[in-house]
Amino acid sequence: MKPDFPYLIVGLGIAGTSLWRALERRGIPAFVADAGDAHAASRVAPGVVNPLAGKRLNPSWRVAEQLPVALDYYRELDALLGERVFHPTPIIRIIKDAEQREFFEKRKLQERAQSYIGREYEPDRWPGVLKDPLGSFEATASGYLDVARTVELAEALLARAGRFAKERVLAEELEVREDCVIWRGKSFGRVVFCEGWLAGKNQFFEGLPFKPAKGEMMTLRAKSGNLDSFPQAIVNRGKWILPLGNGLFRAGSTYSWDSFDDVTSEAGKDTVLNALGEFVVGEFEVLSQNAGVRPIVKDYRPVLGVSPKSDRVCMFNGLGSKGVLAAPWLAEQLLNHLEGGAPLGEMDLARFFRRK
Repeated sequence: MKPDFPYLIVGLGIAGTSLWRALERRGIPAFVADAGDAHAASRVAPGVVNPLAGKRLNPSWRVAEQLPVALDYYRELDALLGERVFHPTPIIRIIKDAEQREFFEKRKLQERAQSYIGREYEPDRWPGVLKDPLGSFEATASGYLDVARTVELAEALLARAGRFAKERVLAEELEVREDCVIWRGKSFGRVVFCEGWLAGKNQFFEGLPFKPAKGEMMTLRAKSGNLDSFPQAIVNRGKWILPLGNGLFRAGSTYSWDSFDDVTSEAGKDTVLNALGEFVVGEFEVLSQNAGVRPIVKDYRPVLGVSPKSDRVCMFNGLGSKGVLAAPWLAEQLLNHLEGGAPLGEMDLARFFRRK
């Protein structure tokens, strides 16, 4: 039996959107289902593309392969959706302490990091705006994706084409046959779960060691200070702040492992505001606060591939906080595997089942 659609994509976040577009590029139509969970990471994610990660300023995992694919993908997405959703924007990294200064000096000498380091700034480059007593530098090839708007526009586009259902796909509802998968009366060649941290409860992937992390972010309005002179850049010093224009900012984020919901907290708000106070001159009014759950696996690598129970049930997950950078490239790797048998290597979810 020929299926109604070659693929059913479960979840229209960063992973699901990237997989949908990768399939479209190959002329393969997909049907997408998403329940619109408020605590999904893609609903609140800042969407920052940052080539240099963490305090040590190491190049992000496989960034040289991922970055060109991501930038090309987002240029195409802007045109498809008819709206600018990806904003190329420099990141100003404020040197936090003497230890990070040492890391920075080392990275300037390393070929794999040099291409992501732009201008270096002397201390007190933005007097009355930013506190940078140890100096700062500009990370290049960076920017941010308006993730919530991207998901909204993609959903509308798919719905107009009759290829979207605002519904939750439960693993136990699937009828998995030898030749297809049946869900709600439709047949699919494969189903790919791109459902974020909820995948830890999926019966087709029992045993995957998810360790999700909740994050809280805020939209702020400047109350005092010289924030009209804030640089047109994402500023990072452990926490980050992004100018949106008209005196508004987006800032975050926290990490916690004790609850997985969309409930915000005073502790989360205080953590972000206190951290901003260490490098931003001025005060803010909190206009809104959001929380989402990052899908992270214990070895901090993505999990791609087929279920040990059926090769018609697949997963695209574990993107953590690097989804906007990694997802377009990862979608291509997954399809190379599913459509052409290419190995997934360290990304293959089978790595966890082979250890048993």
